[in-house]
Amino acid sequence: MDNPFIEAVASPGLLETAATVTPLGNGLRIDISVRNPSQTSYSEVRAEEVRVRFNAHPKLVMEHGWQSWSVVGPRRADRPRASQRMAPFWVRAMLHADPSAAGRYVAGDQFLLAADGFGSDRNDAGIIGALSGNHNLTTVTPLPGPSSRTDSQSTSLWTICHLDGISLKPGEERRLDPLYVAAGDPGEIYSTYLDLVAGESKARNTAKSPLGWCTWYHYYLKVKPQDIIANTLIASRHGFEVIQVDDCFQSSLGDWTTYNPAFDGGRMAGLVAEIAAHGMQPGIWTAPFLASPKSSVVNAHPDWVCLDRKHKPLKANWNPVGWGGWGLALDTTNPAVLEHLRKTYASLAADGWTYHKIDFLYAAAMAGQRSRQSRFTRAESIRMGLEAVREGMGEDAYLLGCGCPLAQAVGIVDAMRVSPDTAALWSTHALRLPGYPDTVPSLRSALRMTLLRAPMHRRLWVNDPDCILVRDTRTRLTPRERRIGAGVIVGTGGLRILSDDLATYGSKEWELIDEINAIHRIFDKPLHILDPFARTIKVVPEDSRQAAGNAANTPMLQADVVHVTGRAAHTSISL
Repeated sequence: MDNPFIEAVASPGLLETAATVTPLGNGLRIDISVRNPSQTSYSEVRAEEVRVRFNAHPKLVMEHGWQSWSVVGPRRADRPRASQRMAPFWVRAMLHADPSAAGRYVAGDQFLLAADGFGSDRNDAGIIGALSGNHNLTTVTPLPGPSSRTDSQSTSLWTICHLDGISLKPGEERRLDPLYVAAGDPGEIYSTYLDLVAGESKARNTAKSPLGWCTWYHYYLKVKPQDIIANTLIASRHGFEVIQVDDCFQSSLGDWTTYNPAFDGGRMAGLVAEIAAHGMQPGIWTAPFLASPKSSVVNAHPDWVCLDRKHKPLKANWNPVGWGGWGLALDTTNPAVLEHLRKTYASLAADGWTYHKIDFLYAAAMAGQRSRQSRFTRAESIRMGLEAVREGMGEDAYLLGCGCPLAQAVGIVDAMRVSPDTAALWSTHALRLPGYPDTVPSLRSALRMTLLRAPMHRRLWVNDPDCILVRDTRTRLTPRERRIGAGVIVGTGGLRILSDDLATYGSKEWELIDEINAIHRIFDKPLHILDPFARTIKVVPEDSRQAAGNAANTPMLQADVVHVTGRAAHTSISL
């Protein structure tokens, strides 16, 4: 591949760029820095982005959004979903590192895997991606070239390093997250790239992958302490390791240490004690970077909230049922907010919560105005927030991220959601987001993205494919669909979190759980996809892939759900 062409976008003034290209594995590592060359003391420059053009022209790529729920799947490089432009801005900002590109370009946030377009004959597959996410958000996308602003006759792959308008003083230099580019078999290069990311970002990939129970998908917001205790007693007899209380207990979104009347009066302390007494980890759900306009934290500290382009509070998510309206984004470049996060999670840890699911984390990296945005990129903003949460709860706490920009969490979280929400139905049309049908809760969407992100398991963290639902009441899933869901989840090695009323289980459900636990031991290790662009996705453990041609002797998950348009009756799965 030819040497990359690099340009920097800044206002006002110019930036110097420097790049060092070194061999890494079967590819190249590219280290880039930007510098304000001015000699005048008052000539600060706002760095917007650095663009790197690669001489690659793929036709088929793996679209990959920046966070847990964002779209993942094969797509023609020249066919963006134009309908995404119709979605509200907050939806686009939730699902893309660069919301302005939604519906205009097919993008890979952090990395882009291509089925072709690399190598001398342009038929080779390849990958371009960032090796870490500590300094900047990164997007890889087909754009006009050789200069993205002057030549519209051809397209190349451009890597856009988002610097978000940070200010560089005269002579000041900034290093960007290193890039990796390589050609090769798409399955092999996908796994190799993730191995390199894990090493560069010091991934926490040795945490346990527990069997647990969560309140959400049966009780939702109506769960009561007695429901949790009843399920805890049953779970304790079947080897469960975690009981997680989901969204329901807090007095308001953002007020995580004060409780609504159903959980007040010592009931939360009683739950922690009951769960721990039965030998399981007490788990709790929070959304650290969101707060309701009605919350105590916002009323006491309105300056802790990010602002949008109109200098209004930055609206990060709309939930009229659960939260009474908008969740606002907190400013994690503000030292006072970071100290609030440390104290909040230290308090929860002191109360006995040792397992934490933290959700809607993208809010700390949405495009908006922050108190110290001239010094910190959005990537650094969320990274600081995550580090403050981890510092508060301690290194020994189990930390599960959700709704999180993936690259920025490596090395901090123990586990990560890798799919949109599941549901007790195969495919839903009840909620439609223009351009984003795959992000609406359904079992099909959750399984599709879980399969395509399977190689992240035990490389970057423990994968969370969302909950397993096997109940035969209050469900629109057929018995076959329930078994397929359980099979894909266990066959991709990650967390096994049940979310049914365990009292409804009979012998067939408990037999399925026993089967799940046995199979899990085979797949709870680094995984490999034989061909990420195939219609039938085949996942094998890393230590078995050399023998993958002999299916009789190789543990293999084989699922045809990536391109399914109908119901699960048309889906095949074998373990």
